[in-house]
Amino acid sequence: MVAVNSAIDNPRPNLTIELLKGVSADKKDAEPKTILHGCGHLFCLAEQHLSVGSKVLNDEQAACHRMLQSAISKLEFDMIQLYACKHSPKCWTIVYKGVYEDRVVWAEN
Repeated sequence: MVAVNSAIDNPRPNLTIELLKGVSADKKDAEPKTILHGCGHLFCLAEQHLSVGSKVLNDEQAACHRMLQSAISKLEFDMIQLYACKHSPKCWTIVYKGVYEDRVVWAEN
């Protein structure tokens, strides 16, 4: 619902009603489309983090997000982003210490 409301109220090139209409109901479609979470957290409802993209891209970015979320320092985060992430723009994430407590602020772009 957040993605739909955002596409209506504040459409962006990667999040429009037309793009949302193309989101696949069945991930077994030939080239399924899905809603991407830019920060890598499925519970995130920040509308600027949502976009429509391919299931393949979603799976690739999920791997980047897992690596970035495991970073224990800014240097490690930067190295993962620089050398492991092949996406443009580079993948990013928000890192947490606990369920809701911020661990580091440098991880959010």
